[in-house]
Amino acid sequence: MCPRGNVLPRKRKSIPLPLPYNCGKTNKDGKSYTLENQHDLALEGEFPWMVALMDENDQYFGGGSLIAPDVVLTSSYVTKDKEIEQIFVRAGEWNFKNTSEPQPHVKVGIRSKVRHPGFRIASGANNAALLFLESPLELTRHIQPICMPAASRNFDSSRCIVSGWGKKLNSDVRYMDVLKKIEVPLVKNPVCQTIMQLLNEDDFLLDESLMCAGGELTKDSCIARGGSPLVCPLKDDPERYEQAGIGNFGFGCGMHGVLVVYTSVAKLRGWIDQQIRKNQMENRPKM
Repeated sequence: MCPRGNVLPRKRKSIPLPLPYNCGKTNKDGKSYTLENQHDLALEGEFPWMVALMDENDQYFGGGSLIAPDVVLTSSYVTKDKEIEQIFVRAGEWNFKNTSEPQPHVKVGIRSKVRHPGFRIASGANNAALLFLESPLELTRHIQPICMPAASRNFDSSRCIVSGWGKKLNSDVRYMDVLKKIEVPLVKNPVCQTIMQLLNEDDFLLDESLMCAGGELTKDSCIARGGSPLVCPLKDDPERYEQAGIGNFGFGCGMHGVLVVYTSVAKLRGWIDQQIRKNQMENRPKM
């Protein structure tokens, strides 16, 4: 019999959290309003997981995605200078200027903010944060979570969609009022690193927690920054989507060959699941 002191502890296997039944479903035809000749604008309710991050003055400062009724995934950078009292989540939003939408947005505060401890502002590595809402959102047709990818998921050669209220151009002073969407191709990391070295610095290294997309003329108009989600079709159900990336950084907008760097959700899936379980346990009422 092996002495007790020589027995190695059994390594606990991390089991991914299950996908919500209705996650990743779009409203292709919109809900009420339609837009003609506006191929780059989302329809009302088209992406029910998309949320806007608002400050205490009700001003938009970043995007995020609903991954559970009470959890939002966004970037660490956009939340770094905000206290929890200064962050509000607006779900079910589409047009900031339209107050007559049949199903209005829902605004809720947050009870805690968890930023990835490995975030590095210089390289953009691990640029992710979780916002835990004060109360779970009621899930409706225009408010639903996005699916989460497996840690082993490879999105190479996919064409995916990024949405957000970012600026049309770097020079713009204000953000867009209507949610925008753009289809972009994913770019393999070695190719992305080479392009980034040409655009930025010769010694630029793309961290393993990152991924890239874009490069088509006029296709990325700055919306993919500040926590906005990059979503791709599920392999076994192309009518539904899972989140591949979190908007991170880029150089320029809408120019041929210019890429946007995203935080890879698959690479951080273990951390995301761990923090959700930890937060739920810490906030579970005592018996």
